[in-house]
Amino acid sequence: MNNGSTGSDNDAEMILPSKDESLELLMNAPVGIFTTNPEGRLLYANEALAGLFGYESPDDMIESVTDIGSQLYASPGDREEFSRLMRTEGRVKNREYKMTRRDGSQFWASLNARAVEGENGRSILFQGYFSDVSSRRQAEDKFTKIFMAAPNCIAIIRLDDGVIADVNSGFEDITGWKRSEAIGRNSTEMG
Repeated sequence: MNNGSTGSDNDAEMILPSKDESLELLMNAPVGIFTTNPEGRLLYANEALAGLFGYESPDDMIESVTDIGSQLYASPGDREEFSRLMRTEGRVKNREYKMTRRDGSQFWASLNARAVEGENGRSILFQGYFSDVSSRRQAEDKFTKIFMAAPNCIAIIRLDDGVIADVNSGFEDITGWKRSEAIGRNSTEMG
């Protein structure tokens, strides 16, 4: 009798990773994976997270970091914002924060996380991952400086709807439109 499945339960069990293999996958993932409590204590870190923040090992990081807000975030208010978003929305997606390594150097990271709720419906854990986006941010900053300093009239216009996304100072000088007036307008309105 065919019940519509493509294989037996045993086939699926053979394909799924074991608990040890799953833990190994987390520990060796190329992004920094973490679990914290809402109070700001690091409970789990993988190798990539420890390396990203300049610690010798996950255990070294977990033992050394006693207050995530003051030790890992360049601005402790960012951790407060993250915690507020986790409490109110239950997740954070692609949020970028400036972070601090153990040696004091700073970098930009993209953060994705979810809140794990206890039986009472309150957040008991935050789980997620960090990715270093410093290179991309540096490239964007470099582009912005060149874009804004160019003497030519330059406007960035969205192709799908013709709305002006940004203009440079050359645009302001040549057209007489202020940047704040131009951004968000349809390019056909500019005459």
